[in-house]
Amino acid sequence: MEGLTQHYPLTLDKILRRANRVFPDKEVVSVLPSGKRHRYTYADLYRRTVRLMNALRKLGVKPGDRVATFLWNDHRHLELYYAIPCVGAVTHTLNIRLFADQLTYIVNHAEDTLVFVDETLLKPLEEIAPGLKTVRRYVVVSESGRTPQTSLAPLGDYETLLAEADDTEDFPELDERTACGLCYTSGTTGHPKGALYSHRGIFVHTLMAGQVDMLGLSERDTLLPVVPMFHANAWSAPFIAPMVGAKLVYAGQNVSPEALVPLIREEGVTYAMGVPTIWQAMLAYLRQHGGGLGRVKRMVVGGSSAPLAMIQAYKRELDVEIIHAWGMTEMSPLGALNRGLAKMEDWPEEKQWAALARVGRPPACVELKLLDEMGEELPWDGTSAGELLVRGAAVVFSTTSHGLRWNRTTTAVEKFRGMSRSRFVPR
Repeated sequence: MEGLTQHYPLTLDKILRRANRVFPDKEVVSVLPSGKRHRYTYADLYRRTVRLMNALRKLGVKPGDRVATFLWNDHRHLELYYAIPCVGAVTHTLNIRLFADQLTYIVNHAEDTLVFVDETLLKPLEEIAPGLKTVRRYVVVSESGRTPQTSLAPLGDYETLLAEADDTEDFPELDERTACGLCYTSGTTGHPKGALYSHRGIFVHTLMAGQVDMLGLSERDTLLPVVPMFHANAWSAPFIAPMVGAKLVYAGQNVSPEALVPLIREEGVTYAMGVPTIWQAMLAYLRQHGGGLGRVKRMVVGGSSAPLAMIQAYKRELDVEIIHAWGMTEMSPLGALNRGLAKMEDWPEEKQWAALARVGRPPACVELKLLDEMGEELPWDGTSAGELLVRGAAVVFSTTSHGLRWNRTTTAVEKFRGMSRSRFVPR
């Protein structure tokens, strides 16, 4: 007998619609290349995304097409994060730091048909354009709104496309398993490999990552994701913030402490995400120049392990909690996150710090296990190391797995072998 639950496809338009309906006045702030700050609301995001969807259709984008972004973190990139998948196409975020040959390979392998490029990033794209076999058009995103001189052709202007587009709402009924995003990740051998995400996977990932003992973001927060939007779904920030109604702040291309510290203070940032090098540089800057971080209470660190000394310094000197996170592009990306447990409150201080230096526990809907060289499962004892296997609602299929099977994560194994063995899962 089938259950009586309503059919409610978990598609990304639901997040966008919720932000517009429930949190229309919450802000999205972007630092532009000139240093000026652009600000608008979730209601503005919704209206512009609807226009962008119609502009994409006008450009011939069809369901299943791959549309690439070669952009910094800002509100236009956020609009593309929703408009592309909401017309049934696939958002392919291009890593602006890749070598030319790798970038050429992934654009051709993905068969991208359209590329949105920031005006400040035209040169690297111009260099590889002759080798791009499937791209039929480029759209430049600029601060001025004027089309720059470039060899890329044919070329359109982002703001002009939106201005000329219809504002009629036309959200197609999509299957929740429709592909919505694509991100290439380097493996241990060969070319980068694409991780293809579904609407359902990203939606479920947003729900599980937003749990109180995971990222725990709320409507009261102001989120600064310093993590690039071309990296692993920007750690889900573009989806979690609109879903819960948090204010979003994008730093643009300048992520130096000199730029970030005043932005954090003036915009009332309470929560930030980034790699350890960003926060190490910021700590050194604050020690030299004085002052604090205003309302910031939590910072998520991923990409590599945060030094224990840095975790302690942020807490003792700035009263900021550093939260360790680990994940993989193939996991959408969250695999584990470390928030202190109730039982740890009675531990000696040294033991508490040692536990907080680990990467923590998996969220709901993610399962992890370790195997030894003979394929036997190892215990969760805080010391065992082996081959890591994962499965879950937001884990993409490997080339050999189907259904609810375990994916072998060779890349993750190599990362863990480079860390102290006690850092994976605390007891």
